[in-house]
Formats: sequence, C-alpha cells, structure tokens
Amino acid sequence: MSKKGVDLVVFSGLGKIGSGSFILIYHRKSHQAIIIDCGIDVSYLIQDLETVKDPADGCWIHVFDWIKITEERDGPIEILGIFITHIHLDHIGGIPFLLKEICYDRGRPPIPIFCSAFSRRFLISYLSDKLGDGTEGAERSLDIKIEAIEGHLRLDPFQIIPFPAPHSTPGNLAYGVVVANQRFFFSSDFKLRLNGDADRIAYLKSISSFKPDFLVLDGTGALRPGYTGLESDVEASLNEIIINYAGLLYFTFFSTNLWRLLGIHRFCKEHGIPWTFLGASVKSILLASGDPELVTIALTGTVPGAKVVVAAGCLGNPGSAAERLSRGETVNGYRIEPNDKVVGSTSQIPNCRRQQLNMIRDFSALRAPVFLDSTYPDDLFLRPGYWTDYKKNLHVSGHGGQSDLRDTIDTLKSRRVKYHRQWQWRSPQILAYHADPVSMAALKALAVNDCGIPSENVHCPVPADGEIVTFSF
Repeated sequence: MSKKGVDLVVFSGLGKIGSGSFILIYHRKSHQAIIIDCGIDVSYLIQDLETVKDPADGCWIHVFDWIKITEERDGPIEILGIFITHIHLDHIGGIPFLLKEICYDRGRPPIPIFCSAFSRRFLISYLSDKLGDGTEGAERSLDIKIEAIEGHLRLDPFQIIPFPAPHSTPGNLAYGVVVANQRFFFSSDFKLRLNGDADRIAYLKSISSFKPDFLVLDGTGALRPGYTGLESDVEASLNEIIINYAGLLYFTFFSTNLWRLLGIHRFCKEHGIPWTFLGASVKSILLASGDPELVTIALTGTVPGAKVVVAAGCLGNPGSAAERLSRGETVNGYRIEPNDKVVGSTSQIPNCRRQQLNMIRDFSALRAPVFLDSTYPDDLFLRPGYWTDYKKNLHVSGHGGQSDLRDTIDTLKSRRVKYHRQWQWRSPQILAYHADPVSMAALKALAVNDCGIPSENVHCPVPADGEIVTFSF
C-alpha cells in the first residue's frame, strides 16, 4: 500500500461471479477508510481465510481476516463507515464477522453502516439474528448503527454520493466517492431496464454528471447481447403458469427478488388464489418490503391449503426449504406429491451448479415436473427419466447485458481536466468485477472497441484464491 494518497483494495469479486468487497483508504498522518460492500464467497475454499460453518445458511462460508487487513505498519486504519449497495449475501454476508472481529471482540463501538431504507430494514433483522439472539430490539442491545443514506454524505475526507440503481432486489445503490481529488464510481450489480426503457433513461440521467477517474463495473452479463430482459415479462410468464395449471405449484427464485413476490401476490389476490411461503429468507424480505399486506403475510407465517407456495433455496442450498422439499421432506405442512409442479425462476449459477442439478434431479425423482427458463442449459435434463420442461421468460438476470454496459460506460467515460494549463478529455480506468475471466475479457473488448477506452485503462485481474489486489493513486 502507498504511504500517501489513496489505495483501493479489492478483497473479492475478481475472476468469478459473486462476492464483492472493497476498502478505499486515504493515507495522511493517519489512515481513514470506508468499505464498499462486505460480502462472503460461499463456493470456494480461499487460502489464509477463516472458514466458518453457518448452520442457518447450511453452507461453508469463507471470511477474510479483518484484523490483519485493518492494520498498517505505521498505525491502524480507522474505518469510518460500511456502505452497502444491496442485500445479496455476496455483498453483506461478511458484516457480522467484520463487526465481531474488529469491534465487539476488541470492545470497540460498531462501525456505522450506510445503505438504502429497504436495505436498512433487512439488515436490522439480519444482523440481529447473526450477532444477537434474533429477538426484537437485539440490534439496540448490540448498538448496531445502520443509517439510510438519501443524499450526499461527508465523512471527512470522503464525499459519498448514492445513486439508486435498477437491480433484481429493491434498494440497490451505486456509489460515487470523491477523496483527495480522485473520483471513484462503484456500479454495484445492476441492469438499466427493470420494467422498461424509462428506468434506463432515468438512471443514466442521474449518473451523467459524475465523471469518475476509476470505474468499478459489474461485468456479469458482458457476454449477453443487447439489454437484459424485463421483470414484467417474467411476471406475465409466472402468472400464465398459475392460471393454466391445476394442482399445487411451488415457485423458487432468489428470495431477495421482491418484484417477483409482489407480482405473485398481486395476481393471486386479483384471482382469489391462496398463496403462502416457506423459508426464513422469504419472510425477511416480506417484512423488509414495508408493504402492509406483505408484512401481514410474513407475520401470519405459512398457512395451509395454498395453491401457490414460494419456497426459499433456488440454488439448492442444503437445508433450505426447496432443497428439503426435493428430498421428500415435509416442510411446515407441505410435501411434494406426484404431479405437483415446481417452477425454477432462476438461472444456473456456475459456482452452485452441482447443488442446483442435484435438487432438480431429486424433484424429478418425486415425479414432480420442473419448469425452467428456456435459456437454462439442457445438457443434463433432457435424458429419459427427468421430468423437465422449458418455458420462455421464467427468469431474467439482474445484471446488465452488452447494451447496458455500453450505455453506462458512454455516460461516465469522459471527464474534462486541466493539465499543464490546458483542458483535456480523460478516459477513466475501468475495473471489471463480479465476472468470470471470459466475461471480464468480453467487457474489456466492449469498452475498448465500442466505447473508445484505451486498452491499458481496462483492468481484468484474476488473482489467486485469497490474494488481495490493490490500486494506488
């Protein structure tokens, strides 16, 4: 790390889909820092990390040694705040371990957390459960400080500007950060069109005045042509299944996708169809929604006699509601019977491919047809004995495709600066993150060939497991 100036330290999210953690450090007589996201990687064994078994999530998670990271040779790093983009586990799952290691275990007050109002409602419940006893008011006894950020925030020497960004979960924020005359933009996971072109126009307009020197860009969808599809198209497809198929329907998708929960609720309410949910993560999202009807459903809990059941665990997480159902277990009174139908409104996640396949096979063994999106890989599902079918628009990604990325880079790419008494146009440095190496290369090609960014300005590092990457300014 540099002795003076600014360091951007990247803990995770390079060369793989999922996980994201950054720390921005300003060095002067002492060291001040902010953290952008604090996620965990649930799929890989990373060297020099603490491995923790989390029974609630039913998987192995790997957490950085925060004590080592936050110590400098000439003094500790003062972390002024943790800024959360959105509530996916690969962006928030490391917070309990960070707070425990460098705050509670050392008798220090917890680091303030800043996020959207929706994320705040979820984090209060999540952190109370992970760090306390999960009871109401536990966050107060732990003195957790979570603030909803609505406008520019000054934490000397940092200026932080939040930008609401479309994504598969509400309350997603991109962040612009200014420190020591350096301008950073963290895109978060995003796509431009949630339900239509108006989303794209509004978002690009909101970020157009912020011209970064360094752009951290979500590259997950860099191989996908055009714009990512619309949530409204998925809602229409799910509604068609609900109305056209008799018998019990089990839906599984990312629990944080409140848009799909809202769509199912609206349609079932309109047509008088009873629905319920299975899984603590679905309940947490319903409570965090702030919608009175959804909050009531969450507090009521699982009810019998529903035609539509939303089950947590679309990735096949061991111990999740969907995974337990696939093994023939009874979960809160619900059990898969022959010809019940399962709707997998999700994509295949490379890091979780095996457990997803196992769950789908188990459902098929119970003679429960599984509906998957037409873009889902079919190499293992079309063999005799597997009860699967494919339908269009059962899922769309929360990550932007090539057109989303091109529009974003074009909007942010040029900054006019004075150099040797002359005004010049400067292209930003771009770091591709949240993407596998092939997608990172595709993002670089797009930035260079379509947007005119110099090749040397686009960074696609693929560090070894556990290696931390640092950019100094």
